[in-house]
Amino acid sequence: MNDVESRLRASFARQTMMQTLGATMEEAAEGRVTIARQGADRAPAPVPGQGRAGLDGAGRAA
Repeated sequence: MNDVESRLRASFARQTMMQTLGATMEEAAEGRVTIARQGADRAPAPVPGQGRAGLDGAGRAA
């Protein structure tokens, strides 16, 4: 592991939101980072009241 990768991984480890999301750093190199999420093969469950623009929390047109 080189210095850049070490610093990237240390920074990632301090970001508690990444832990909350279940994200893991798969690969780190200068200019490139690959982040994976547990269950990434499934679409994320909608959060009520926090839909995307023009959609409600269940993904329906608002």
